Amino acid sequence: MNKIKPNTLILFFIIATIPLLSGAAQPLINGLYLFLTLLTGGIWLVLNLEELTTHKFTCRPFMVLTIIAFITLTTVNLPIHIIKAISPVRADNLLDALQTGQFINITTALSYYIPGSQFYAVYGLTLFLFFYFSSALIKSEQNQQIVLWIIAILGGLEAIHGILQSISPELEILRFPGSASPENYPTGSFSNHNHYAAFLNMCWPISLVLGLSRVKKVFERIELLKIKNKEMSIIDWIKLLVHQAILPLWCTAFIIGSIILSRSTTGILVMFFLVILCRIVIPYPRLIKIIFSGIIYSALLLYGWAMGIQGITTHITMFLHTIQVKFGYWNDTLTMLRDHPYSGIGMGAFQFMAPVYIPVPPDSLLQNHVHNDYLELALELGLPITILLFAWLLIGFFSYGRSIYKMPHKMEKMTRDEIVIIGSFYALVGFALTASANSIFHAQPLTFYAVALLAILHSIMNRKNTAEDYKPEYLFPQKKPVRFVPYRKAGRRPRR
Repeated sequence: MNKIKPNTLILFFIIATIPLLSGAAQPLINGLYLFLTLLTGGIWLVLNLEELTTHKFTCRPFMVLTIIAFITLTTVNLPIHIIKAISPVRADNLLDALQTGQFINITTALSYYIPGSQFYAVYGLTLFLFFYFSSALIKSEQNQQIVLWIIAILGGLEAIHGILQSISPELEILRFPGSASPENYPTGSFSNHNHYAAFLNMCWPISLVLGLSRVKKVFERIELLKIKNKEMSIIDWIKLLVHQAILPLWCTAFIIGSIILSRSTTGILVMFFLVILCRIVIPYPRLIKIIFSGIIYSALLLYGWAMGIQGITTHITMFLHTIQVKFGYWNDTLTMLRDHPYSGIGMGAFQFMAPVYIPVPPDSLLQNHVHNDYLELALELGLPITILLFAWLLIGFFSYGRSIYKMPHKMEKMTRDEIVIIGSFYALVGFALTASANSIFHAQPLTFYAVALLAILHSIMNRKNTAEDYKPEYLFPQKKPVRFVPYRKAGRRPRR
């Protein structure tokens, strides 16, 4: 094994510890991770600046930097006539404040909450640097496998944490202080059960494909035992169940069960949608199909046993009521968008503007977020920048989706890199779907993990398409083509 560099260790540290330290809720930890990422990314940028200038220019980094620059611009104090041209409602509010307080020549920014916008500008730059330096480090096959193992094992540990919380709710030491989830739902190291389920939905596809990429060793072990003993004993099967290649599949089982126990309706629906996609696209061997189906059915039985028929009925009724409440809440927030269509209200300003536009919020919803990240981005950034952001997201999803569509759909012809691409892409799909009904873009562990998965996709696709010495590693050994040799009788020469 090659010696691991310090910047690679920092990457592993960030990925392995963000959820466990609850970085989304603690400002000190939040600042520590931003500092580490900016420092490491800045050092990497300076050391590789000459190499980066020789790369072919693409519009995707420019689109991201444009969004970060716009967020920074909304924090700059501007004269009143410029603000009136960009955001008339913002200018009218300022003029009313000037008349009330009898102030003269006051300037202000487009954002209603300047500290929040400044934070998100730095946060966006941090994620931008994190993507590029992690993409460069994950180019190595060794580093890529380490990152996949970290995500799989950490997802399994978080799942066990949630299961223990569900089994023993009286153990308050297992629960994050100040948890916002009702009825003691399992939340792992997170403060919200929806964030917890969203994180696990990014972990189990990675754990699944990591197990499938190593399933060849299990089949080789089975063949070796059959040749050696002719029949496999119970001890041999038990040894196989604790084989290193089966460990990610065990993590997948615990993660799926924990998602169901979290009772996050959005997380459960997204999980089943991803399961259907994986069953369609990934050509499982028969043994893995049986194991995977057993995991799903066992998780469903566990869910039914935990809630009971009356509990399931109550949960469905609450879910339908929450959907109705959310649609009404989203409709009420559109007034902000009509008043600030071009510049938005500023990143992080929704929690301060919501009481102005919605004096009586619904009882079942917290008013700090919209509970729909795409609508919240439109409110805080304005329509032009939001359209630019959506275009960037759609171009990326379409590009990777087209590459997956062109892949072979037979296990014998699939490579290890291809199945990792599928798992990473589906994990990002789950993240994007969850954002349509919850607020997860503001959760630091979730966004860092989404950027890490995007970096895995980017580095593998680049290595596959540009590396001259790229040699694909197939999941199963490839059969050599048999050469046809025409039959020839002994002693007779062929006709010329």
